[in-house]
Amino acid sequence: MLGEPFTFQWLVYGDFLQNADARNAMGDALNFREVAILSVSIALVLVLGSAAARLWLRLGVIGHRVLLGALVLGVAGALVGTGYHVHAEALPAAKIDNPIVHFVESALLSPTPVVLTMSANDKDPDVASVGERPPETSSFKAPTPNPIKNVLIFMMESVPSKYIETFGGKYPVTPNIKSYAADSIRFDNIYAHAPSTHYSLFSLFTSMYNDISYYGMTMQHPYLPLDSISNTLSAHSFRTGFFWSADSRFQRVDEFLLTKGLDTIQDYRGQKCATPTFKLSSEQWKNMDYNSDLCTAQSTIDWMNKDEGNPFFAIMFTAMTHYPYITDSPMFSKMAPSSHTGLVHYSDDEKFNAYLNALKVGDTALGEILESLKQSGKLDSTLVVILGDHGEAFGEHDDYVHASAIYEENVHIPLIMINKHLFHDQVVHSVGGIVDIAPTILDILGLPLPKQWQGRSLFSEQRPNKTFFFNPWAGFLFGYREDDRKVVFNATNGKVEQYDLKADPDERTNLFNDKSDRNALLQPIAGWVQS
Repeated sequence: MLGEPFTFQWLVYGDFLQNADARNAMGDALNFREVAILSVSIALVLVLGSAAARLWLRLGVIGHRVLLGALVLGVAGALVGTGYHVHAEALPAAKIDNPIVHFVESALLSPTPVVLTMSANDKDPDVASVGERPPETSSFKAPTPNPIKNVLIFMMESVPSKYIETFGGKYPVTPNIKSYAADSIRFDNIYAHAPSTHYSLFSLFTSMYNDISYYGMTMQHPYLPLDSISNTLSAHSFRTGFFWSADSRFQRVDEFLLTKGLDTIQDYRGQKCATPTFKLSSEQWKNMDYNSDLCTAQSTIDWMNKDEGNPFFAIMFTAMTHYPYITDSPMFSKMAPSSHTGLVHYSDDEKFNAYLNALKVGDTALGEILESLKQSGKLDSTLVVILGDHGEAFGEHDDYVHASAIYEENVHIPLIMINKHLFHDQVVHSVGGIVDIAPTILDILGLPLPKQWQGRSLFSEQRPNKTFFFNPWAGFLFGYREDDRKVVFNATNGKVEQYDLKADPDERTNLFNDKSDRNALLQPIAGWVQS
């Protein structure tokens, strides 16, 4: 599972994160079959050893020499053969370490402290709630009267900032986003707190970090009575709707949404879609089917145009950029007027090319929504918020998809806000995360933040320039970004990585070395985990 021997740290953090992997791994290793094989092997070694001892006593001097010579040759042959196999297979050290020695060393000799036991402030001010911290001031000043009447959040599945053209993306797959650059503000240092959809949805709605666990809040505690942005706006007479191209039963998101003040909740099952539904669900991977993002866009448009009298708050969430980026569907003939013939060639990598084509479908869906708002006269009174739920890797650090690491390609996401009365091609460099998006929206609307929320407006003049993220599915990874410094801590093997993102945005040069202050780098993680 880890590609390396079992460690003491994996056991400790697995228990803390309520992860059954460590228990299951030990159970797999200690099942009846393996215990029986081990017992028979031990008995066989004892029998053979006893037979060899009796043979040795019967042999003379010459026999002893012949037996020793054969033993030496056998051991030498085994060593040569093993060395050849290791070299031929290019096996890493982690594959050939003695697992028992490795486990004992990890428990007794690891130089890295367990962050759960480090001295830390369990009321970390970086993650204090609104009710626990002093009032804050904002640099945002809305015109009077405030032009914003509606809010649309457009959330893109598995989209890191690096593939959006206004963030430096080199592929022409987001022309609609690009066309609104002059009326937008871009936040270029925003992060998902975990590379997984339901973790991001939780933080987007509740402006809170997930508990540091393997399963996430929507899965474990979907009905907690938490203040959400949709509850808050519903209390201010906003119509509220959530539209998803995928299946909202995924990780019990549908149950989580039931208590969030949403008038309408619609996933692919409630849409009228002329193109086929992608059927990806299996016994192992449930609730993975999805529709074209263009169908979801039309459902969102129909809902927005139903009631002209009340302001609306809508979230549309795409799905087509989720692995495996299937492209054998008529939906790809509808991507854009210039691509009726099918896929556009952007890359020789088949999967990456399919992903980029899927991203262009999502951008086209956004373009249709924005055009509808323009035609209905609502665009100028709507705050449009565009973000990715997390990133997607294509081999940058020998990792793929999104839940494999917490490098930039996994967790660094785009955040764009569009309204021509408020923004004029601006860029904000504040470090923040998904927990900060709802507070920023309420700041723009001039509404107070709920006391439970942990996030801060990205315009707050008192906000720390820091955010946190973690990943419990690839070992146990914790990290944070503060200013231009990014720290990644692999709690399973004790590895610490430190990067200067200004000088090294692709995270190629690990600045951590023997002279680095390990405890000082891990202290913010300890404070966050223990808070």
